[in-house]
Amino acid sequence: MAMIAMINVVQAGTNCTCENGTAAVDGETCTTNDAHICASCSTGYTKDRLAANQCALNVCTCADGTAKTVADCTTHNAAMCATCGTGFTINGDATACVKNVCTCADGTAKTDADCTTHGAAMCASCSTGYTINGDATACPSTNTCTCANGTQKAGTACTVDGTAMCASCGAGFTINGDATACTANVCTCAANGTAATGAACTSAGGVICASCDAGYTLGSGACAVTAAVTTAAPTTEDGFFKKTEGIIVIIVAAVFVLGGVFVFMRKSGETANIAVEMESVEENNIVPA
Repeated sequence: MAMIAMINVVQAGTNCTCENGTAAVDGETCTTNDAHICASCSTGYTKDRLAANQCALNVCTCADGTAKTVADCTTHNAAMCATCGTGFTINGDATACVKNVCTCADGTAKTDADCTTHGAAMCASCSTGYTINGDATACPSTNTCTCANGTQKAGTACTVDGTAMCASCGAGFTINGDATACTANVCTCAANGTAATGAACTSAGGVICASCDAGYTLGSGACAVTAAVTTAAPTTEDGFFKKTEGIIVIIVAAVFVLGGVFVFMRKSGETANIAVEMESVEENNIVPA
């Protein structure tokens, strides 16, 4: 503590003293020789605070910090801060320590003693889907997940950076119970065929055939006995038209045949008439014209 040396003022008649201030002089209040009577106090001290005519050291206050002392504490019992505790910042007129407030985009900011600088970006943790950086000043990047044979989770769904977290799986694969991997589907073919694999096996545990044994035909993923090829019996309508067609053919053929017979008979009749005439001429010795 800075102390001001005792001042002895010698006057004709009486001499007063004053520690940490200016002594009273004769003719004022120095009524007794060698009395400790102060007329005024040095900076940081207050007269009559503890005793009459004495200079007592001022005591300042500062919540959440260290108060000013001696000459810096100009008014006794005033709130005057010299420094602040961790997590606090002195205000503009140095009368108080204000709690620091930190920031953190996409996360939770540090508080109290952990927030060492008011207004600074200081992160305690990050929101789901984000990862804190090296000096804990930001949550700058979205987490990146992986997923073999499928599509990885992204954004807030990817809760831990760099981990295997699947959102969906590719054809022929099924997501596992904790969504950390895509497992290849395994199909069966009940009998008489070969089970589908890979992308063709669209459902885990599904009964899906890729091909069938001889004598079986693949249909809707299953093998069924190949049906024998049979000729369907004609319908009544088909039989009717076929019969009609046959009758028409017969009629046409009959017409041609009758026509031929008619022509033949006609020519045969003409030939017979000529022969009769010739016989008649010979009998009558008539020469035909």
